[in-house]
Amino acid sequence: MDNAEERQRIGDTIRQARKNKKITQTQLGAEIGIGKVAVANYESGKIKVIPFEKRVKLADLLDIPLNALLYTDEKSTDTNCCNSLQQYIKAVGGVVDERDIDNIAAILDESPIAKFSKHLLEVSAPYPLAQAVQIIIAGIDNNEKYSGAVDLLQATLTRLFYSRGLTTADAESLANYFGDAYIKSFSQ
Repeated sequence: MDNAEERQRIGDTIRQARKNKKITQTQLGAEIGIGKVAVANYESGKIKVIPFEKRVKLADLLDIPLNALLYTDEKSTDTNCCNSLQQYIKAVGGVVDERDIDNIAAILDESPIAKFSKHLLEVSAPYPLAQAVQIIIAGIDNNEKYSGAVDLLQATLTRLFYSRGLTTADAESLANYFGDAYIKSFSQ
């Protein structure tokens, strides 16, 4: 399936679920932090890749499985992923509904995004922290498919900082700082 067909499939799924819930495009946009035009573009397949965090919110608001909003290259082939995710959620005091675990597991560990992130971490591992950060930013920025993917940048940097001994909260805070700076670099 090519990207245009996938975009249309995902858009049709969003449109049908929104109509079933009797929600306007304006209302849905307000709930997920975008405008009516962006919702219309999602539904018509005009957006090449709907940001992952928006798809998570859409799945939750529209009561549709997250798997229905994944692109082919995001779908996991790892059968152990679900078990790993369940263990992680329990370890952090899990607040995720058990029925969502399969949906979340579908995009973890073996997805191309996860493989790319893991590769960046492996490549940057031998370098001092400052250089490792630069390698990860350059790797994402220079990748045709993931350039501008702030959520990928923040997730990868969080893992990097955590692996270098920062607490989870500090790692996330610092990764968010770099993500914000990355966003600002596009507006200049």
